[in-house]
Amino acid sequence: MWTGTWICRLSVLVSCLLVCGAAASASPGGAVALTTDYVYRGISRSGHRPAVQVDLHLKTARGGFGGVWGSVVDDPPALVAPNELNLYLGWLWSLGQDWSAGVHYARYLYPSDPRYIEYDHDEVQAALSFQDRAVVSVALAPRIDRYSLYGDPGQGRQWSFEASLTQPLWRNISLTAGVGHYDLSDVIGATYWGWSGGLRIDVKRIQFTLSHFGADSAARQMFGTQVAHGRWALTAAWWFQ
Repeated sequence: MWTGTWICRLSVLVSCLLVCGAAASASPGGAVALTTDYVYRGISRSGHRPAVQVDLHLKTARGGFGGVWGSVVDDPPALVAPNELNLYLGWLWSLGQDWSAGVHYARYLYPSDPRYIEYDHDEVQAALSFQDRAVVSVALAPRIDRYSLYGDPGQGRQWSFEASLTQPLWRNISLTAGVGHYDLSDVIGATYWGWSGGLRIDVKRIQFTLSHFGADSAARQMFGTQVAHGRWALTAAWWFQ
């Protein structure tokens, strides 16, 4: 259950976005998605169960953006929280006809998490994109708590290095691929790799993505069955403006 404190914080953020958006001639948008498995950085955050996800955001003509993203899932195993809420702000720059860059800040919140540690955390990410098809990024969470099968939860910095590619095949059909290296050495003394590949079909404002996920042995040792190694996920998302 969301507390009144989180509702107030969310209301303040949305109000600020609306005011700033009106001042900067921002356009609203968002998406509603249903996925058979919410996989993030090689780990299933929905316990390999379906999840409903919603995004609401504002974008300015100059490149600013901000919004709220949430995922509602069934109670998963103990390594992740039952619900997730992200508040984010950022900026995009055009570097010419083909290239663009961006930075964004995100606050990850887990309002339904019953555990005694503070699983909420901040993250800052920088990304470089070519034709919106090839993207490389680096992200830093300066202070994060993580559970693992190694024992007690750890706390420290997490670095994330990721690359993704979307290759058009024919009409509205594209191949997708991604790989990431996640450095948790300051948190639980280990790092791991995760990757994915799949097929995406765009039908007007609806996007269907079928993905197959993998992760290395270090990830499987740290997170056990929560790792999405060898698993498939089908996601349907409806984008609106």
